[in-house]
Amino acid sequence: MKIGIISDTHLGISKEPFKTETLTAFKESIQLFKKHKVDLIIHAGDIFDRRTPKQEFSFFFLSQIIGLKVFAINGNHDIGGVFGRKSVLNMLEESLGKFDINPLIGTRWDRMPKTKVYSNEKINIIGIDYIREKDFLRELSRIAELIDPDKKNFLVMHQNLKPFYDEGVPLEEIKKHGFDFIINGHLHNPQYESKEGVLIVGSSSLTRFSPQEFTEKYVWIWDNGRIVQKKVPNIRTGKVVKLDLRGKNPKEIYDALKDLDTGEILYVYLKLDERIDLSNFIKDNIHFKIEVEKEKRTFEVEKGGMIVMDAVERAKSLLKDKTSIDVEKYFSLLEEEVPPNTILTQLLK
Repeated sequence: MKIGIISDTHLGISKEPFKTETLTAFKESIQLFKKHKVDLIIHAGDIFDRRTPKQEFSFFFLSQIIGLKVFAINGNHDIGGVFGRKSVLNMLEESLGKFDINPLIGTRWDRMPKTKVYSNEKINIIGIDYIREKDFLRELSRIAELIDPDKKNFLVMHQNLKPFYDEGVPLEEIKKHGFDFIINGHLHNPQYESKEGVLIVGSSSLTRFSPQEFTEKYVWIWDNGRIVQKKVPNIRTGKVVKLDLRGKNPKEIYDALKDLDTGEILYVYLKLDERIDLSNFIKDNIHFKIEVEKEKRTFEVEKGGMIVMDAVERAKSLLKDKTSIDVEKYFSLLEEEVPPNTILTQLLK
C-alpha cells in the first residue's frame, strides 16, 4: 500500500510570489502522487492560508483531488473562527459527504469532533486537528480505544513538537500510546526520524520571506513501511544574498543591485552607510533587510518605496501609548523567532 503525505500547502495566500508558488506546488505534488499511484493521501493541516479563503481556492483544492482519497485535518490556519464558525474543511466534509464522488475520507468521532478516523484492512489513521497543547494531550489520552493492534496505526497532527521545536507537545508523551507512525505538520522544515517513527512533513512550497524556510521542498510516500522523499518540481526554494555596500556612493550601490533580480526569491541582507531610495529594486520576489551604519539600526523595505521606519517605530506609532507592553522587547523577541507563548511570558514578567 502506498500513501502520499503532504502538509502546509497554504492555498490562497495573498502575497506574491507565494500565492503562485503554493498553487504550483500543490498541483505538482498531486501529480507526483498520481504518478506513483498512491492509494490515498494524508494532508497534515494548513490546507488553506486563511480560515475563510476565497471560493476560487476551495474550488482549486477540490479540482486537484477529485478521484483521489484524501485524509485531511485542520491546521491552525484552517480552524474555524469565532461564534462557532466551521472550518472550510469541515464544511467540505459535510457537504461532499452527500455525494459518491467525495474525495475526503475519514469520519469525525462523535465523542471528540476534533478527532478524525479512517481505517481499512491494513491501516488505521487517527487525526487530531490543531488545538492548544494541553487540550491535545487530553484528546490524545482519550483515543486509546481507537488503536487497532492488528493494523498499522498512524497519528496525524498539526502541533509544535518537542524535541523538533523549543516548545510544544513532548514526543515521548505521544509514543506512549502505541502509534506505529507519527505524522506532524505545522513545522515548515522537513525532517524524518526513522528510529522514532516520526515524520515532520514540512511545507510544500515557500510561504514567506524567511531564510529559515529557504530549503528544498518535499512530499513523502509511505510505501508499505518504507518512507520515500520526493522533491516538489517547478517551484523556487529561495536564496539569501549578503551585500556590504558601506563606503559606496549611490551609483556604486545601484550598480551592485541592478543584477539582483534573476527571478529567484531573494532575502537580501544589505549594509549601508545611510538611507537611500531603493524603489527601483523592490520586486515581489525580493525582500531587503538593511543595516544603516549612521543610525545603528536595522530596517525593512516595503515594495515600491524608500526604506521605511523599522518595526518598532511603526508599532509605537500605531499603538500610541495604548498599551503597557514593552514594544521594543516584543519585536526583539519576534526577530529572534521566539515562540509566541514564550514572548508573552517574558513580556509579563
